[in-house]
Amino acid sequence: MPSPFRDALSAALWGVRYAVRTQRNLRVHLAVALGVCLVSLWLRVRPLEAALLVVLMGMVVTAELFNTSLEALVDAVIPERREAARVVKDVSAAAVLVAALIAVAGGALVLGPALLARLRLTSGWVTPAVLGALALGAAAGLLRLSRARPPWYDGADPPPRSEEGRAGRSRREERS
Repeated sequence: MPSPFRDALSAALWGVRYAVRTQRNLRVHLAVALGVCLVSLWLRVRPLEAALLVVLMGMVVTAELFNTSLEALVDAVIPERREAARVVKDVSAAAVLVAALIAVAGGALVLGPALLARLRLTSGWVTPAVLGALALGAAAGLLRLSRARPPWYDGADPPPRSEEGRAGRSRREERS
């Protein structure tokens, strides 16, 4: 008799295998995670720091898996190029990017001082430098994003949302 837990575990493992085989970015994230683990062992980070790094790496991999599943769902439900599909895909990719940037900052804060100590360099500047870079990057990103135009698939104007939306716009233009 099949076990529901075993079936669920088997399906989850198949999903991981599918994502690793088909998603280049997931393989990159996993390679970086392996590198972080090896550097952490070399630097002999403390258990609490290692736990933080594991959480950060898990956050990035989880975000990438969600992104993969959302992209597959959007492709299945909306096979043609539509603005709504682009928005879902771009925002889920943005979630992976944000998770990765947070992980890089956390990794720099945990591994930076230990690495500099191992190299016999001063590390008092690491935390302010990382936090300052995050603040400047966030400010610059917000300024740039506030003026950004969406990256349309084919460079053309956005498609109308629907026939009703187009008709509503025409009626508004007639009233003006």
